[in-house]
Amino acid sequence: SGFRKNIYISNSSSIEKIKSEINKFDEIGWDNKLGSYYFRYDAKKFNKYENGKSKEWTIYADVPRVRREKENGHWSYKNVNPNEMLKKLFETYGFDLDGDIKEQIKNKENKNELGEKKFDGKRRNFYKSFIFIFNLILQIRNSFSESRNGKETYIDFIASPVKPFFTTENGYSKANFETFEEKFLGRAKNREKIKKEFNGDANGAFNIARKGIIILDKIKKWREENEKLKKKGKEEKFYPDLYIPNLEWDEFVQG
Repeated sequence: SGFRKNIYISNSSSIEKIKSEINKFDEIGWDNKLGSYYFRYDAKKFNKYENGKSKEWTIYADVPRVRREKENGHWSYKNVNPNEMLKKLFETYGFDLDGDIKEQIKNKENKNELGEKKFDGKRRNFYKSFIFIFNLILQIRNSFSESRNGKETYIDFIASPVKPFFTTENGYSKANFETFEEKFLGRAKNREKIKKEFNGDANGAFNIARKGIIILDKIKKWREENEKLKKKGKEEKFYPDLYIPNLEWDEFVQG
């Protein structure tokens, strides 16, 4: 899909900041066909400092996630579903669960109905709970390892919140390799092994290799440009600019 995390709203942001960011979404609602809450937005509205182009995304909350939290002095990890968390949050504040969520937030804010309530075991402000869950949706890579009572647990998977909902093998959901099959270059017998072992590290390596393609192309163009300068008797450029800004990366992977 070419999707990457392109919205950055800290869980520690002020409530006013969170309100302002929520207003940038085109839609927040319920998709009855997929059984999931969704967020539709133009990435450019959230990335003014990247000088990006307009690009509409729709992210869905029904994705497997690992939640990390501190309990009794040590970190614990839980399997959670942001879709279910949003449903409980909206129930707590009396939302119409399958209605226009963004409009309801606006109306309830005007009526001062989004203050602190008991949610997720603590008294929390609506906006703080909302943005915490939203950031879980954007947590594409989910990994942890821990050792307790001599038992080692290791989880590391990718689960995209946008169609076609690419996921790797994990204990929380069925793997979906739609559109990934076309990227295989090796013999057919390696396919199942690759899919089984493809995890967060492999995804990182795959994208580092794709950045390598961009870098090689930059070097090629630099050499060609220097040849032209040399023929004209002009001073050659000492080295190519190999930096890859987010806009250039987006154009490459979404092209």
